[in-house]
Amino acid sequence: MLLLLATLAALACRADNTWVWAWDRPEDLRWLPPGVGVAWFAAQFDAQDARFQVRPRRAVLKLRPDTRLLPVLHIEAFHPRRPAALGPEAVTLWANALARHAALLDKPEAPLRRLQIDFEARKGQQDFYLAVLRALRAKLPARTWLSVTALASWCGDEAWLRSLPVDEVVPMYFRMGPAERGLWQQRMLTPNELPERCRQAAGLATDEWHGQAASLGHQPLAAFADRQLYLFAPRRWQPETLSSLPGWSNHHTKTP
Repeated sequence: MLLLLATLAALACRADNTWVWAWDRPEDLRWLPPGVGVAWFAAQFDAQDARFQVRPRRAVLKLRPDTRLLPVLHIEAFHPRRPAALGPEAVTLWANALARHAALLDKPEAPLRRLQIDFEARKGQQDFYLAVLRALRAKLPARTWLSVTALASWCGDEAWLRSLPVDEVVPMYFRMGPAERGLWQQRMLTPNELPERCRQAAGLATDEWHGQAASLGHQPLAAFADRQLYLFAPRRWQPETLSSLPGWSNHHTKTP
């Protein structure tokens, strides 16, 4: 463990384009290489029927004071017996609730400058989600940089992506079905073939990347050098989660 920590600390990091997602579980991320940001689960919103209930983060998150932070508001709206109402009143309800929680995160000693919304809107929910984001954008301080996670399939609808009132779209290239996995994982490596909005960032899962990277040469993360890279781990983060990631050392020892 000490050797791993020393190795990570010694990396000449070009880490300003890398984030780790810290979900609602106990995490101690004080060992992260300098510059690696933490996109941390701040709250979950459960949409059932006409309700939109918030559950703030419960788990302890330990960080260094200099860690870059990006709070994430996660939305669940797929209850099989109580589907969410998605009419005009729900747009106002969702936007107000999200804005209220964002205001709680905005403190004088730590102003809210970044916010990420995580909602896997399906095809029939996209127009509704667009309306929510527009209403939320109007309620946030002008300084707030707004990011949204995205299903990889969103990258097939360039016109809708252009309409989103956000600063960043993060396609998540993991946990995909077999029919779409090959298509979108190939496209993620050739960003020039993607809509402009899908070229800014990419989300990868550490457990899947070990298999994906095998066919990509000795620098498998090179395709993401000019994108914001978000990493998801299915279990608690450990130093070896990053140090053993194929391509990690090359990715973080490049000269800026």
